[in-house]
Amino acid sequence: MIERSMAGRMIATETASSSIPFADVCVVGAGPVGLAVSLECEARGLRVVLLESGLQRNCSEAQALAALDIVDERRHAPAARTVWRGLGGTSERWGGRCVPLEDIDFSPRPAIRDTGWPIGYAEFGRHFERAARFLDCGKAEFRSRLDLPGSPHEILVSNVERWSRQRRLRIVHGRCLKRSERLRVYLGCTVVRIVRAENGDAEALVVRSGDHEHHVRAGRFVLAAGGVETTRLLLNTRIHAGERFGGPALGRYYMGHLAGSIARVEITDRSFADSVQFRRDPDGVFVRRRLTVAAGLQDSLGLRNISMWLDNRPLGDPWHRSGMLSAIHLLRGGVDDLSAGPAPAMVRRLSASRRIDHAANVASHLPDAATGLARLAASVLPGITRGPHFFHRTPDDRYSLRFSSEQTPLAESTVTLSEARDRYGVRRAKVDLRFAPRDFASVVEAHRIVARWFGRTRLGRFEFVSPEDELEQSVSDQAWDGFHQIGTTRMSRDARSGVVDEQCRVHGTSNLYVAGPSVFPTSGHANPTFSAVVLAVRLAEHLAWAAAKPIADAITPARAG
Repeated sequence: MIERSMAGRMIATETASSSIPFADVCVVGAGPVGLAVSLECEARGLRVVLLESGLQRNCSEAQALAALDIVDERRHAPAARTVWRGLGGTSERWGGRCVPLEDIDFSPRPAIRDTGWPIGYAEFGRHFERAARFLDCGKAEFRSRLDLPGSPHEILVSNVERWSRQRRLRIVHGRCLKRSERLRVYLGCTVVRIVRAENGDAEALVVRSGDHEHHVRAGRFVLAAGGVETTRLLLNTRIHAGERFGGPALGRYYMGHLAGSIARVEITDRSFADSVQFRRDPDGVFVRRRLTVAAGLQDSLGLRNISMWLDNRPLGDPWHRSGMLSAIHLLRGGVDDLSAGPAPAMVRRLSASRRIDHAANVASHLPDAATGLARLAASVLPGITRGPHFFHRTPDDRYSLRFSSEQTPLAESTVTLSEARDRYGVRRAKVDLRFAPRDFASVVEAHRIVARWFGRTRLGRFEFVSPEDELEQSVSDQAWDGFHQIGTTRMSRDARSGVVDEQCRVHGTSNLYVAGPSVFPTSGHANPTFSAVVLAVRLAEHLAWAAAKPIADAITPARAG
């Protein structure tokens, strides 16, 4: 089988008679993390083989291999939504938001069990520039001081999220992939098993491509197939390697984030409202400020790390007083979700009172309705620079307050193996994502702090959208993930408490590594892509150093954590 790039030049070859050459590094998975490891290793002079189960286009057969057994579908999304097998991986569906983990995420916190990383934030942070360049999000500037007159300091507005200019990484790095002489990409190649040597190291990978089977050998192997798929491969290897392989933490501490909205705000200070909107920096990158709870206050109250930002209210809520949003809602016959597709010819009935309220919004804000709809229509035209996602500044600055919160590491939250098997006979993953009750309470308490902060600063008016005694249940009802696959191969100093060491190498091996958010011991509030790429850059640096050393010497890290 031959896969060709969009430009028609060959970037990957895999045939029934061909053999995949020996490389310094073999990387499994061509998503953001796998591409980052591969390109960084190639830039450091290493010969790299990159194996990807999918193709450049959507491949239903490859997608079917990612099917999951889900214990609680109220908590976890199906694999069809969380995984995209193919060149570029889930960057094909990723929004492009880049946010790093913070200093507090790396420190042990007495109020939260099983926290703390074996590396420090300074070691993590020194790779920001290369990660930002890889993800095409401009400068690695994620802090921007904002002085608010008389503002108490329990809430910070200095954290900045950056958005990739081009989120599809197969497009961003396509030219490098085509021109490289040291990096070979093989598509349609699914790794089904790790062959282990007598000393416990990885000797080869068994790869299936259609009806053909190949053994791929390399000096070192990096598993970057996504949190669930990498864990699944390691768990299936354990069947042959023995229960000690991977250690007791393998597949445990499965995490994502709590996300949603339980409050709305009206910003009454115009300059503050300006400062927390989307803007474009000099590089043309969209950036936006987030509200975060100060680290000291988090520690003192035992809160989970959390951030908040402005978002549009649901279209059906006329409280937003936006002529544009109300016009869209009326035109769509009451469908709130812009991603749901066109509404069938007004088949959805609007309540009379809501229809009147929305009509009043349009009438009282005609310029907002007209210019907003024109901008929305123009955004679908070729050559128009689009924003990160649909967001409309309302005339009265009335918004939902969205949140993303850290999840408590729970050993009972797991990825295990199902009895069901895929078409290659490999046991499928079974996911049991769980949240701690304290997670829900922490989100509510953080919002109460923000409410008091708005009251003292007089920057705006804050209100919960549910009764106080229903807030924790509202957070729980919105707790649903599977997109951010964190924690199942957690980083630790020893095999009793984790799966990989400070260099992301599987404990007990000298040449098998894991890359991706599954190595995070804690989730923080940030979506994991940027931080996972940071660690991928760091891993490539280590692999380049290790490749120049004998295996026995390379077990000692080149740089202390």
